[in-house]
Amino acid sequence: MTQRYSRSAAGSLAGCAAAVLAGAAVHAQTDEIQVYDAEINPPGQFSLQLHNNYTPIGRKEADFPGGITPNHTLNGVPEWALGITDWLELGAYAPLYSWTGTGRVLIDGAKLRA
Repeated sequence: MTQRYSRSAAGSLAGCAAAVLAGAAVHAQTDEIQVYDAEINPPGQFSLQLHNNYTPIGRKEADFPGGITPNHTLNGVPEWALGITDWLELGAYAPLYSWTGTGRVLIDGAKLRA
């Protein structure tokens, strides 16, 4: 009986530790995670998607000098795409933007994809 109780207690303790660590990892996330399926635009079809993230409660200091403070910041990018063939779609992410919690609007870069 004692051995069964200690295994149960150890399992509960491990489960609690995993939940706490998972919660800390989720709270630290400030970047967008994009999940795609295999669909692409048919030839000649254009599309536009907006990817936006807002961090309601985040770090109040940047990770490095000149970095963006995540707290109350909106980050985003429009994704432009054009179907070229049945198996090829060209796209661009532009412009990358941030609207910081202090009211600054920053435009920073672009990325191409195929």
